[in-house]
Amino acid sequence: MERFFLGLHDQPAFVEAIVQRVGEIQHGCLLRLLRDYRACLGAIMVSDDLAHVRALLVAPDFLRRHVFPWYRALCTECHRRELPVIFLSDGRLNEVIPDLIACGFDALHPLEANAMDIRTVKRRCGAQLAVLGNIDLAFPLALGTPDDVREAVRALIRDCAPGGGLGVGSGNPVPEYVPYDNWTALREATLEFGAYPMASLRRRARRAWAAALPWQGKRLTGRAQGGRQNGRAPGAPADWGRTGRPLSFVGALHPPWQPCRPWCRRGRTCSPARTGRGARATCAPRGR
Repeated sequence: MERFFLGLHDQPAFVEAIVQRVGEIQHGCLLRLLRDYRACLGAIMVSDDLAHVRALLVAPDFLRRHVFPWYRALCTECHRRELPVIFLSDGRLNEVIPDLIACGFDALHPLEANAMDIRTVKRRCGAQLAVLGNIDLAFPLALGTPDDVREAVRALIRDCAPGGGLGVGSGNPVPEYVPYDNWTALREATLEFGAYPMASLRRRARRAWAAALPWQGKRLTGRAQGGRQNGRAPGAPADWGRTGRPLSFVGALHPPWQPCRPWCRRGRTCSPARTGRGARATCAPRGR
C-alpha cells in the first residue's frame, strides 16, 4: 500500500496503467459471470475498500478520473440484466457517496458505525441508495450482551427502516471471537422488529413529517391550501417532488406532492392523499 501511495506521486502514469488493467480484468470477469451464471445470480457486489475510518485513501479526483468510470461500466452491465449492484467498502465514504450513486450502485455496505452515520446517509440518500450493515462489531457484537445487540437492532430498524432500503447486519466481517449468542440475537431481533407493516414506525414517521414540514402537520389538500404551484404544494421545498427524495415511509406515507416511486409512471397522481389508497396499489412502473 505504501508503494502505491508513493507511486501516485513518483510514477503517476504507471499507477494509472495498473488501475486501467485491473478495471479491464474486473469488467471481463463480470461479463463472463453474467454470461455463464446469470440464472444463479440475485445481485452483484463490488468490493473495493476506498477509505479508512477518517477519510478516503486517495484523493477523490483520482477516483473520479480512473476508478469510477469502471464502476459505472460494471453497474451498466448489471442493470442491463436487471440485477442490483451493492458496493462494499469500509471507512468514511461521505465525500464520494454522490459519485457512487451516479455510478449506479443500488446499495452501500457495511457503513461502519465508527466511520459513518447511517441515519444521516439514509436521510440524505435513502431515495437512491439502500443502506446495509452498521451494527458495530466492537460493541455490541463483540463486547456487549444479547440484550445490547437486540436494542441496537431495534434502534436501527426504528430509525432507518421506514421507507424500506435497510439491510441489518454487522459493520465488519464477523470474526470467531464474537459470541454466538450475540450473533443469534442480531438475527432474531432483525426478524422480530423488521417485519412490515410497522405500525409504530408508521406513527413515528407521520409525527416526524408533521414536525418537519413548514405547515406543522396541518392536513394539506390542493383546495384548502390554495392549489399547487408547479406540481408542488405551497411551501414545499423547490426540489421536493422532482428528485424522488425522500422515498415513502413504509408504503404510502409520502407527502401529497411526492411521487410514490422514482420510476412511477403516474407521478404525483398516485398520491394516497388524492386516491385514498396506498401507493403500492396505484403506482405503475414506467416501461418495464
